[in-house]
Amino acid sequence: MEVEVLALVAGLEFCLNHGWLDVLVESDSQLLYQILLGSNAISWRLDALIRNAKDLFDL
Repeated sequence: MEVEVLALVAGLEFCLNHGWLDVLVESDSQLLYQILLGSNAISWRLDALIRNAKDLFDL
């Protein structure tokens, strides 16, 4: 799952850098939404990656 999160972060960073915040793959945005809401069980390591991503993107 760590690879999925890294890919998600890379995709978000790409969209942010190109001004495409509305252009996200539906499954990735759903996964991010579930993780941020805590409805998707994640490991502490994955949680740390998400928190870092949230800080990076000011989510």
